[in-house]
Amino acid sequence: MLDPGGSGEVRRRPVALKSTRPRADTKAVRDRQRRGEVDRALHPRREADGGFSLIELVMAIFVFSVITTALGYVLTGSMVDVAFARQRQVANHLATQAMEQVRALPFSTLAAGLDRTDLATADPNITVTGSGATAVYTFTPTGETIPTGTSGNAQVPLNPHRQTKVVNGTTYTVAVYPTNYQGSTTSFRATVITSWTGSFRKGLVASVSTQTILFSPAGCVSSATHPFASPCQPFLYGTSSMGQGAVTVTGTLLGINLHQAVLRAGELDSTMQIEQVSAAQGRATTSGVSLDITGQSVQNSGAQLGASASDTDPVSTALVYSQTPVSQGSPATLSATNGYFSLVLTPSPTETGNSISTSSASSSTNLCPDPLGINQNDLLPCGSGSLQQTGLMSGTFSVGAGAIPMGNALLGSIAAAPSAAKSFANLDTPACSGSPTTGDGCVRSKASRSIGTVTLVNLPANLASLRPADIPSGWNGYLLRASSFSDTVSAESGVGSAAPTVTIPISGSAPTISYWNGAGYSTTTIAPGAAVAVPVASVNINDAGFPGGALTIQITAAISTGGTVKTDPGNCGTCTRTSASAQSASPIVGDITYTITHNGVTLANLTIHVDLGTLLAQTSYKAAPGAG
Repeated sequence: MLDPGGSGEVRRRPVALKSTRPRADTKAVRDRQRRGEVDRALHPRREADGGFSLIELVMAIFVFSVITTALGYVLTGSMVDVAFARQRQVANHLATQAMEQVRALPFSTLAAGLDRTDLATADPNITVTGSGATAVYTFTPTGETIPTGTSGNAQVPLNPHRQTKVVNGTTYTVAVYPTNYQGSTTSFRATVITSWTGSFRKGLVASVSTQTILFSPAGCVSSATHPFASPCQPFLYGTSSMGQGAVTVTGTLLGINLHQAVLRAGELDSTMQIEQVSAAQGRATTSGVSLDITGQSVQNSGAQLGASASDTDPVSTALVYSQTPVSQGSPATLSATNGYFSLVLTPSPTETGNSISTSSASSSTNLCPDPLGINQNDLLPCGSGSLQQTGLMSGTFSVGAGAIPMGNALLGSIAAAPSAAKSFANLDTPACSGSPTTGDGCVRSKASRSIGTVTLVNLPANLASLRPADIPSGWNGYLLRASSFSDTVSAESGVGSAAPTVTIPISGSAPTISYWNGAGYSTTTIAPGAAVAVPVASVNINDAGFPGGALTIQITAAISTGGTVKTDPGNCGTCTRTSASAQSASPIVGDITYTITHNGVTLANLTIHVDLGTLLAQTSYKAAPGAG
């Protein structure tokens, strides 16, 4: 287009763009804006602004919650089932364990049933008819009778028949019920019920049970040495022993809180029993000393043990031949001291012993000597032991009277033994003596000992130099002394057995007791028989002029011999005995009281009890019982 002014320039006219949409009424739009309305025609909705509405969101959350809750219930139920299964597994294990314990019991124990004392506590599975010894106990689930008795002995798992055990925080009750199977007195049903509360399944008292039928064929089952039925056999038992003796001191010693001080003699034994199996055991314990001060640990010295054992039990680990030597080692002196006050115990420094047990004695390999030193060679069970104290054992105390030391005073001493003590138990077949060709055999036991000189109580060592006039006329340094004592005992039971014997002394001169009579010493002989009192006089020293105040010393004694005893129910010379025993008690038995006071203060008030032990031989025999 040419410029109308004639300039010749070409001028372009603006191009107007037309909307394809209808033109909106401008006034109407302004009115709607004032009213707060949105003109959808001017602001059309874009596709990118789409999404879930609130209702859709709520519905989605609800569905998710339902699914999650359902899964939670399923998971929780699974966990409860697993936990309950574990509880049930433990219960089954406890029930099985109790059942195996029942099966391991001797049949006679099972047949004896439950203890009525244990059944006094109510059991929901048991009904009781009647009372006392005639009461009938019935196991409710089966209606069968429970055998009962009054043994009073604990026997797992029958007495008590209900036990509680806690495993992983759950308490289980294990109950065992033996019953007469269908009324039989020779066959038994054993039922074990394990129940528990606190189950993971709320409100449920859970339980498991197991049963078995037990029967024993005809045979010997009544003896504890023959627990399982098999061909009936004779029973033989023998023991020989030197019991542990002691000099025991109790009382008060100023400045020392004494509870007990002991001089212990050695101990020796050999034992055997033969029935379904043969078994021999032995021990040898050396002498020793022990000091017990209140508030302190007990001190011990010496007393070394050696033990042996042999048997023919196929499940045992014991050897055919067992020999154990024993020695004193290096014992230490024990003491308690407070200034002038002291208590000293000195053990025997040397001692030797030996214990032998064998199920098959042989003079070439399995050596088992009798008290005479002769080795057995019959391939039968045998037990032998020896022990000898070879040094002095003693106990002393001391006190001080003000600033004056009184010196040591003897409480008691046991010198070295002249010879070794012996123990012996042996089986002979077919008899101990005579010439029978058949028989159940015979068991013999024999023991012997010798005791070194035993001296009891002396006055304080410094008294003789401090106050010579205080020493009683005729006093020779002891209150009581036993010398040259030896003894031997023997017993036999079974076929061809001899009567029991006690011999004092074994050889040589008779043993004696020398004792204070008030003006010197008297002597009494120790012989077999009843105990005899020893009239020991008292010692009374009263010194009013002693430096620092009056001094009194008083010693009193109540002493006797121990005596000997033989038991022979058969009283039939050489015969078949069912039992026999022989024992020789301590050569001296009794108490001595020793009191010292100074200026009204008790320095010592001691009691010395003396018992040097008992020598024993004991045997028994029981013929093979009838089957049943």
